[in-house]
Amino acid sequence: MILTPAIPTPCDAAPLGRFGRLLIQARTAFEQLRHDTPSGGRPDSELLRRFGSVVWAALIEVCNPASDPDARVLLVYGVDPRYVDDRGALLAVARRVSDLRKAGSSDPRTQTLLQMLRRPWMPGRCVSLSLDLVEGCEVYVATASWRRSGLPGKRLADEVLPVVVMPEATAAVGVLPILCWPPELAAEWLSAGRAETGGVDEGL
Repeated sequence: MILTPAIPTPCDAAPLGRFGRLLIQARTAFEQLRHDTPSGGRPDSELLRRFGSVVWAALIEVCNPASDPDARVLLVYGVDPRYVDDRGALLAVARRVSDLRKAGSSDPRTQTLLQMLRRPWMPGRCVSLSLDLVEGCEVYVATASWRRSGLPGKRLADEVLPVVVMPEATAAVGVLPILCWPPELAAEWLSAGRAETGGVDEGL
């Protein structure tokens, strides 16, 4: 199994759709929060609070039961502008990584990723995908652990959610503080009738 390139890069001049609009709202709210919140906390958390960027992440797998207070996840996120408004492209990358995880690969470009995926789950791991596998976009596969109480409805209601990252400085991935979630997105999570998602693995 070899990862295939992502869908072609969208035109930069195209107006943002709903997905992009929600991310811009989240980024604006986080900028305000970072200025209003006093410093303190763990070094990785402080780095993300002061300098991190808000991007979309797609859950590959939720690695523990929904009854646990913390959600341990395997995810993919992209810092390239194409993922601001293209939910489908990000989910497609998550599914390719999931397929690779199950089937393996002899492609040398994927060996670092495979080494990470084959080890027992641990927080704070992060591996970049080879640029030629995602058409030059900056994409990362990472592990993270979040308090479910910090999510709308205290659960992972969807495979895609906003996170705070700074891959050049830390492997940590923080979930966007609930105060910064766009009201429209938070309301969808609160009203979702489905059980907690298991990630894209769930539908395979």
